[in-house]
Amino acid sequence: MSAEIQVGATFHKKRVGKHITMVEGPPPTAPERPKGRLPRITRYMALAIYYEDLIRQGHVHDYAEIAALGHVTRARVTQIMNLRLLAPIIQEQILWLPRGDRGREMQFA
Repeated sequence: MSAEIQVGATFHKKRVGKHITMVEGPPPTAPERPKGRLPRITRYMALAIYYEDLIRQGHVHDYAEIAALGHVTRARVTQIMNLRLLAPIIQEQILWLPRGDRGREMQFA
């Protein structure tokens, strides 16, 4: 008496540190990225917040050190950091500006 049994399963590789293991199921899919580009002012606002956090945590000492690490002038770092002098409500609005789909044509509400 010979009975044939077929079993089907899908597996994918998963990296954990230096090791690769086999995991049952389909591979995870990456979330869909939003279309369009963030406005330049939004990117600069986020950069100013990041720079301020670096200084607060003691990773860098001043704007001059940030400028040297970023290969820009101290004046440019100061311009970016001056965005932090805006009212908090304005900073929040800058951070949540809609993504643009074409170059300089941004719509501001």
